[in-house]
Amino acid sequence: MMGGHGFVWHSYAQWLIDGQWRKATPAFDAALCREHGLPVVEFRPGQDLLLPAQTLDGRPYIVYRADHGWRAGLPLAEIMAGWLAHYGPEGVAAFRRMIEEQKEAL
Repeated sequence: MMGGHGFVWHSYAQWLIDGQWRKATPAFDAALCREHGLPVVEFRPGQDLLLPAQTLDGRPYIVYRADHGWRAGLPLAEIMAGWLAHYGPEGVAAFRRMIEEQKEAL
């Protein structure tokens, strides 16, 4: 999406379930999982609900390399600093253009 093979600052939600905090990615529903050839992320007690490491046909998909910790809100300044460091100004500008194009298409 932003060039390269990494995505800096993919975020997820956290829920308190049975006294334990669990990470969950609400980014992919069943239809989007099928479209990308991914197993559907399903609730399993006692486990985090994150995107899978592999596609259904065994290709690598995602590796979470860093956990930036819990935040009460969106840490936009940290995210933007990470994006600029990793993707550079051109990559961030390309991402913004893509978002604007998607908004116009709605």
